[in-house]
Amino acid sequence: MMTCGWIKLHRKLLNSMVFTNEGLLKVWVWCLLKANHEEEWVSIKTGRGSTEVKILPGQFIFGRKTASKELKMKSSTLWKRMQKLKKVENLNIESDTHFSLVSIINWNSYQGLKESKRTGKGTGKEQPRNTNKNDKKIYTATLEKFAADYIKYISETFPTKSPKGKNLKHNSLSVLDKLIRIDGFTEDYIFKSLRWAQKDDFWKVQIYSLAGLRKKTSGDLTKFQNLSNAYDKDQPEQAKPKIPVYNIETGEVYGVAINDR
Repeated sequence: MMTCGWIKLHRKLLNSMVFTNEGLLKVWVWCLLKANHEEEWVSIKTGRGSTEVKILPGQFIFGRKTASKELKMKSSTLWKRMQKLKKVENLNIESDTHFSLVSIINWNSYQGLKESKRTGKGTGKEQPRNTNKNDKKIYTATLEKFAADYIKYISETFPTKSPKGKNLKHNSLSVLDKLIRIDGFTEDYIFKSLRWAQKDDFWKVQIYSLAGLRKKTSGDLTKFQNLSNAYDKDQPEQAKPKIPVYNIETGEVYGVAINDR
């Protein structure tokens, strides 16, 4: 664990909800200490292979087991606190099947740093993604392969309805990434449900483009959300478990949510 360097803590932290919860405060300060101060590429193990991931200032790779050991905290408790910090917009969490990338929101302004040149992923609200049209978003190898295979499947199975265009793969990957990063589905769950759709009599003629999966349909749900509901009904053993939803300020349970992880 890196122990050199320093970070800034703003006095407004005293008036925040985070400060009232000592466990949450511990995790938040730990996140600030873990965040990179400089851009770098790191190698992440992905099964038998590895992938290179660009880490920007204000970001760090998060693993529950390693983090729980460092913080001397139960993995489940740690994850709940990370989700609370995400809920109150202290940080963002982008996950795939191999790792999670944590980004401190407003890192540059919080740490009093000059705005860095933005390439690829931003580190929070002040850094939009892909602001430079020449930048290339880095996706996992499994996501790249799945998108390419699915586009090929559509072009061969439905040649007259298959979408065309030089940006087709880029747009498809962008939507798959948002299903994971924003909508909370895991990479594995997305793959399984879409492969199921290819064999279902109704759904196999409903999806001709991955790029349209997040478009709203009837009932104010996206096409993928409707597919997810149909998949869960047909595959009950694959249905996503429900977990309690807590009031961030009081800690009381007020409902349930779907756990896609």
